[in-house]
Amino acid sequence: MSNASNALAGAAAGVQVTTSSGQPGSEADIRIRGFGSVNASSAPLYVVDGAVYTGRISDIAQQDIADISVLKDAAATALYGSSAGNGVILITTKRNAGQAGQPHFTFSTSQGFSVRGLPEYDKIGTMDHYKVRWQQWYNTLRYDERNKNKTDEELGTIAALQTYQALKYNPYSGIDSYYRKDANGVYHLSKGGPAKGAYPGILLPTGELNPEINGLLYGDDLDWYNAFYRTGHRGEYTLSGGLRTDKLQSYLSLNYLDERGFMIESGYKRYNLRANLSYDIRPWLTLGTNLGLTHSRSEGPRSLGGTSANGAHFSQTVAPIYPIHVHDPLTGAYVLDDRGNRIYDHSVTRPYRKNYNTIELAYLDHNESLRDALMGRAHLDIKPIDGLKLSLQVAYDQTNSRSKVRYNNKTGDNPQGMLEMSVGRGTTLTFTQLANYNKKVGKDHDFEVLMGHESYDLENFGMSGSKEFLKFIVIDELSNYTKVRSVNSNTDVYRKESYFGRFNYNYSDRYNLSLAYRRDASSRFHKNSRWGNFWAVGAGWNINSEKFMKNVAWVNRLKLRGSYGQTGNDGLSGYYPYQTTYSSSNNLDEPGLRVANVGNTDLTWETQITSDVALEFGLFDRIDGTIEVFNKESKDLLFEYELATSTGVGSIDRNIGKIRNYGLELELGAKILRIGDFSWSLRANATWLRNKIVKLPDLNREEGIIVGTKKYMEGHSLYDYFVYEYLGVDPADGKAMYRLDREKNPDEPGLEATGERATYTKNGEKARKHYAGSSIPDVYGGFSTNFRYKDIGLNFVFAYQIGGKSYDGLYQSMMSRDLTSGTAMHPDLYRAWRKPGQVTDVPRLDADPQNFSTMTSDRWLISSTALALKSISMTYDLPKHFAKKLGVDGVGLTFAAENLFILSKRRGLNPFSGYTGVHGTVGYAAARTFTTTLNVTF
Repeated sequence: MSNASNALAGAAAGVQVTTSSGQPGSEADIRIRGFGSVNASSAPLYVVDGAVYTGRISDIAQQDIADISVLKDAAATALYGSSAGNGVILITTKRNAGQAGQPHFTFSTSQGFSVRGLPEYDKIGTMDHYKVRWQQWYNTLRYDERNKNKTDEELGTIAALQTYQALKYNPYSGIDSYYRKDANGVYHLSKGGPAKGAYPGILLPTGELNPEINGLLYGDDLDWYNAFYRTGHRGEYTLSGGLRTDKLQSYLSLNYLDERGFMIESGYKRYNLRANLSYDIRPWLTLGTNLGLTHSRSEGPRSLGGTSANGAHFSQTVAPIYPIHVHDPLTGAYVLDDRGNRIYDHSVTRPYRKNYNTIELAYLDHNESLRDALMGRAHLDIKPIDGLKLSLQVAYDQTNSRSKVRYNNKTGDNPQGMLEMSVGRGTTLTFTQLANYNKKVGKDHDFEVLMGHESYDLENFGMSGSKEFLKFIVIDELSNYTKVRSVNSNTDVYRKESYFGRFNYNYSDRYNLSLAYRRDASSRFHKNSRWGNFWAVGAGWNINSEKFMKNVAWVNRLKLRGSYGQTGNDGLSGYYPYQTTYSSSNNLDEPGLRVANVGNTDLTWETQITSDVALEFGLFDRIDGTIEVFNKESKDLLFEYELATSTGVGSIDRNIGKIRNYGLELELGAKILRIGDFSWSLRANATWLRNKIVKLPDLNREEGIIVGTKKYMEGHSLYDYFVYEYLGVDPADGKAMYRLDREKNPDEPGLEATGERATYTKNGEKARKHYAGSSIPDVYGGFSTNFRYKDIGLNFVFAYQIGGKSYDGLYQSMMSRDLTSGTAMHPDLYRAWRKPGQVTDVPRLDADPQNFSTMTSDRWLISSTALALKSISMTYDLPKHFAKKLGVDGVGLTFAAENLFILSKRRGLNPFSGYTGVHGTVGYAAARTFTTTLNVTF
């Protein structure tokens, strides 16, 4: 895997991984056992080499990671207390290498390429775009009562003119007929060249293309996709290894990664140095340190969140009649500048994204980020008596960042030119003191007691500034701009103090008991509400260790375990929610302050109460697995509580919500076949997750809280859709039909006096919203299979989800009317209604704003069922005796491919890209990569 966070996709039950971006250096987003909060973070806690880590996982070289573990149940997460409410991901870096007594190193080099891993949505092509768009103008005219006495030819002619006036560009060659006015001011199509007041006869009054058209004026310049995307390249080089003796364990590595993204002007470079050392000074004294240094540079598109300057969205939604460059409107020839270069088309007369050309912006604008990251861990272990270990651990992480964003002065958002610069410095310092005592009493009793204290100190500093009116584009410094636009800085401080303990007891490897307690204080809360108590109890029964299982040979392992406990979450959006804060504002030239946030001294932890019961088993020396039932209830959730208008502040944060996540997890593994040197194994996991809002603020219980396409309501999920109920197309007139909201419109008549259609309406303003499914899949997980023959291995990893729904806002926009935007259309519009009596599922295209055919409704919901082939890898290890002849200890070769395909209900749709299920703006799609890796060990 090119990124460590992506390695968890489909790998463990209860873990959802979304990879919405293929930007080099980007990371996956992870959720463990659902969504534990509404307004606070639902992201898991990351712990790297024993200490909380808030940096980027991409700063850690994949080759330096020894193990990634996911902690989900109450007993496992309780020791992390206040931060573990959303689960814990443990990352352990490598600590030793090679055989004892001699150095052992591995050189690894990877070379590969990447392409866009997801196709774009299908679009109606250039030769049909005018014809389909004509339909909306014609229908508007034809079904206007004022035009009932006009002929189809009259209205078709007007529609042809309106279509051209809306789209403005003529990409077609061979046209020799133009629409001209006669003496009565009526347009007719006639032969003759262009003239003032004449419009090219692209369309006939019937809506068909003019048969004079014999091709395209600039057909070679309409491919925005291939102009914006390219084949990326990825090269990585690692030298790692170390020396291990009876007293020393060491691991050293150097890593360099250079990745050119598949989107033009995007890339990522990273330099890594890691040194992990541990030395036994005395049999009772050990000193160790883990040190990682990272320098990275990232370049990418200036904007991927919006639409106008977003090249990915531009490429998908631009109508296929608009060229990349400026052309002669009659001959189609490229228009060149004084140097003979082609001129990019960013005309203010082009309907689609006036004044923007994202290919041009990619080269004129600039977005660059530099990061220097230090990850330091040190520990001192003392063993004064048998069984007792005293540890002092110090963790220090530091990140220094700098970014520059340049807006050119030729086109785009800021035609005067602008430069934004920001610098930041973030540090975390963690001190941990541990006392761990192990004692065995007799043959059957094992005890472990852990006690500890931890202090955590975070400081973030940021400063940003921007100036506008560019002098020289080649100098990206603020001194090259004339007018200050903004200057800001901020400093945040966050502290945590923790005391914790754990007691483990094991009886004869049959029964085990675990008790954990942690008391945390967070600076996010007032001193009277600062402390939280978190605890857990867990127990296990190794059934196969019982005497009555002694002769059951086909059962290799059988364990029943369970846990119950409480963890916390203080991951709020700000660091000072209990304090009243102010923002500065000016009254003309006089400075002033206004209340930005009303503090709440009673605000406290969001807490999660988790319970789980699991059965682990191994059968026939071939099958192993786990079945686990879990329940996680989050209470005291943070919500905005509305205040009276007279206060001057809209709301105050309070702990007044409750959410429940519950479900079933299944993990299975099987050694399917083993014949001689050939083996075949399979692993699979599945999670059935349900999410329910248990309690809302009193003010919202009756009406709920509408958030976009969702409505928070007690008894429903955070991710239940609440949209208008679409009922299809009326064959009589092609209009969309919706469910009538009788409660709000008791006197509104339906489409018929009786029957089902008595509850129908075509007036979107009278329609009813309803709950229409959830974005949470019914079941999700992954499976992998591994084949091995002698020194050759082949592995496949899949991720899947079944059920759930996606709201396809992009498809909605491509199926909508378009008055003057020049937007692309989806081929499903070929099925749009055209004549009375026609039965179809696509309403008629209509420019009338009262048509309501594309309003937000369940029409745009589509199944989220999907299957993704996350990776294929084939490995070959050169036989040892051949490697020895080459003077090395081993040679390995790996061929790998990632994100080979996603099978979903609609071409171009990636249901794995987000938890909300809403798909609208196109971004940097996940990359499909192909990589060859050579490992040489010596």
